[in-house]
Amino acid sequence: MRFIHKIMNCLDTNRTGFLDEQDFRWALQSGKVFLTEHEIQFLIKTYGGNGQVAYRQLLNELRGKLNDQRYKSIVEAYSRVGKLIANKYTLE
Repeated sequence: MRFIHKIMNCLDTNRTGFLDEQDFRWALQSGKVFLTEHEIQFLIKTYGGNGQVAYRQLLNELRGKLNDQRYKSIVEAYSRVGKLIANKYTLE
């Protein structure tokens, strides 16, 4: 998932959260996500419109909601980074 997200973000040069259908297909193939044409068309129909695919919405829905353990880990990581940054600037 992380690799696919990185590929799609790189292709989304305007940071809109959308890719055209060709870039969307290329990102899936590059990320070794091999879907049938029917599956790709389903995703494009579900998350697309006007030749664009809302890849961020798709990835967010695939990822799902954070469970409590993952949320606590993220909060702890940000807290530690915040302390490191605060210590760096108070020591100088």
